[in-house]
Amino acid sequence: MSFEDKFHSLVAQLSAGTAAGRLQWEDTADEDTYRIALRTGLIQVNRFTPVGSECDETRYALSVFNNVNKLVERYDPEAVTSQTELEGLWQGARRSAMHADQVIDSLLKEVGGKG
Repeated sequence: MSFEDKFHSLVAQLSAGTAAGRLQWEDTADEDTYRIALRTGLIQVNRFTPVGSECDETRYALSVFNNVNKLVERYDPEAVTSQTELEGLWQGARRSAMHADQVIDSLLKEVGGKG
């Protein structure tokens, strides 16, 4: 399996685990970065605008850190499909870190008179 394939698989598994509620992301001081701590290390997904970008292009990257917080690798693919997958992971990580489902459920109960 190529290095690119491994990252693609990691993104897919993180997305599936996040969507299923098995993985709980945390927010960071940077509102465009979310992280999850695992036994083997830490993973961050972030949204950014490349420096020197002529347009307001939004990109996504995945950073992997080892168990002593040293950056192992940063995945910032050029392919549109890979960027789309990272965007989906970033959105899922954001909803997880912000507890969006619980907040929306509480609001629904409150406005529906069942609070």
